[in-house]
Amino acid sequence: GNSKKYTGESSVGLVTSKFMFEGPIPKGSVLLSGRRTYFDAFVWAYAHVFKKDVELPYYFYDGVGKVNFNPSPENRFTLTGFGGSDVIFFTDAFSGGTRLGFDWGNRGASLRWRRVFNPKLYAEMLGVWSNFFTNFRYTDDADSTQNMHFFEEIRSYQAKADFSYLLEPRHTLEFGLQAENLLVGERWYVEAGDMNRPVLKSNLVDVYIQDNWALYPPVLYLMPGLRVMHYFVGNRFRADPRLGLKYLFQPNSSFNLSIGKYSQFLVTLNSQESFFSIFDFWRPLDKTHEPPYSIHAIAGVEQWIGEGTRLTVETYFKKYYNLLIPPQGSMFFSEPTESLDTGDGYAFGLDLFLKKNWKDYFGWASYSLGYTRRRVGNEEYFPGYDRRHNLNLVAGVVVPRAVPLFRGASLSLRWYLGTGLPYAGAVGRYAYYYYPLNYPDYIYGHDWRVIKGPRDAYRLPLSHRLDAHLEKNIRIFGLNGSWYIDVMNVYAQRNILFYQWEWDYQGSNYPRKVGYSILPIPIPSLGINFRF
Repeated sequence: GNSKKYTGESSVGLVTSKFMFEGPIPKGSVLLSGRRTYFDAFVWAYAHVFKKDVELPYYFYDGVGKVNFNPSPENRFTLTGFGGSDVIFFTDAFSGGTRLGFDWGNRGASLRWRRVFNPKLYAEMLGVWSNFFTNFRYTDDADSTQNMHFFEEIRSYQAKADFSYLLEPRHTLEFGLQAENLLVGERWYVEAGDMNRPVLKSNLVDVYIQDNWALYPPVLYLMPGLRVMHYFVGNRFRADPRLGLKYLFQPNSSFNLSIGKYSQFLVTLNSQESFFSIFDFWRPLDKTHEPPYSIHAIAGVEQWIGEGTRLTVETYFKKYYNLLIPPQGSMFFSEPTESLDTGDGYAFGLDLFLKKNWKDYFGWASYSLGYTRRRVGNEEYFPGYDRRHNLNLVAGVVVPRAVPLFRGASLSLRWYLGTGLPYAGAVGRYAYYYYPLNYPDYIYGHDWRVIKGPRDAYRLPLSHRLDAHLEKNIRIFGLNGSWYIDVMNVYAQRNILFYQWEWDYQGSNYPRKVGYSILPIPIPSLGINFRF
C-alpha cells in the first residue's frame, strides 16, 4: 500500500475487469484489489450472435485486502485477507444431458509482525488461517441415480517465527520454528444419501537453522542448514539436512548448487482419468505409512551478458521414496489413506532461460526438458505430471512513431508449446448382462463396462497457443490511462484438456472418443485502464 498518497487503477474489458486502490492511513497504509473474468458470458454472447455451437465454460475471481500499521520504526504489522475461486463446467448433450461442474479456490487471512530488536537481530512472526476447497458435481438428467456431489476442504492454522542474526560480517544465522494444525474434511452425496467421512486431523511442529556464510567473498558463499520435524500422527520425527553453494567464477557469472532432503506429511492423490487428472485431492499422512520424502539436487549457471541480458541454465535430479499412490481403478477422491499403495520414483530435467532488453524491444525464452517416472510393485509408468517438452517465447516492441494511430504503443506476443500429459485410457468395452439366477435364458437388461489400459499409458496431444496484447497510453478525463486489445488463442488452436467416451453417439451403437478443450476459438477483448 502507498503510504504517501491515495492512488488507484481500474480496468474494464470485455472478458476481464479489475481494480486496485491504495493509500495512507494513520501510521500505515491500506490496499484493496479485485478482479473477475467472464470468458463464459462473452463466448455465450458470441455463440448466440453468430449462431455458433461453442462454449467456454470457465471463469475465475479473486480479491485481496491488506492493511499495514507501523507504530514505531522497529515494528511493522500487516493484516492480509484473500479469497478467490475458479469455476469450470461442461455439458454433454449427446449423452442425455450430463453435466460436470468443478469449482475450487482459496480463502485465507494472516497477521505478520516484523520486529527489529537491535541492529543485529531481526524477526518476522506470522499467524495464518487458510482454507482450500474443491467442489465436484456430476448430474445426469437421464438417470438421477448417477448423480454425485463431492466436497473437500483443507483448513490450516499456522504460527511461525523467523529470525535473522548477524553473527559477524561473514555469517548471518537464520533460525525459526513453525507449528501447524491441519484439518481435511470431505462429504459426498449420491442417490443413497449423504456420506460424510470423519475429519482428518494432524499436527506438525518443526524448527530450522541455517548459516549464510560468505566463505570467500565475493567469490564463494555457502548455506548449510537443518530442519527437524515432529509429526504427531504416529509420533514421527524427521531431520532434513540442506546445503547450498554459490560460486562466482567471473564478475557476471555464477555457479549455483543445492542439495537437500525434503519430507512431506500431506499426500496428493491424482486420478488417472483424463477429465479428473487436472485436479489433486489431499490427505494427511496416516499412522500406517512412512512419510514420503525426496533427495533433491539442483545445479545451474547464471550469466549476465551485458546490460539487460541474462542467461540461466539449470539441471535437476530428484529421487522419491515412500510415495503413496491410489490403486489402479480406484475412486481416487474417496480412497482412504490406509489403502494407498507405496511406490518410489525419480524426476530429472533441464531448464533454460534467456532474457534480453533493448531500448524499444524486449523478449525472453524459456525451455524445459523433463522426465518423471514412478514404480509401484513391478509396474513402472510415467505419471500425469510427465510433460516432456515445455517452451515459452515472449517478444515485445514499442510501435515506431511512423505508424499512425498506434505510435508509441507496446505490442507483445506470447507463444506456448507443451507436449501432452499422460492419462489412463480405455482399450475396450463389454456388455454386462443381467438375468435371474434360476432363468439364465431370460435377460432383462445390460450395461456397458469399460476395460482400462495400463496405468497412465496414453498421452494427450501436443498443445500450443499464441496470445497477443497491444496497449497504448492515453489521457482520459484528465486521468492517465491506456486502452488495450487482447487476443487469446490467435490462430484458434483446439488444445485437448481431457477425453470422454460417448458410447451411443448420435443413435449408433459405436463409441466415439470426444476431446474437450477450454479455449477452442480466438478470444478477442478490448478495454480501458484508468490510473488516478
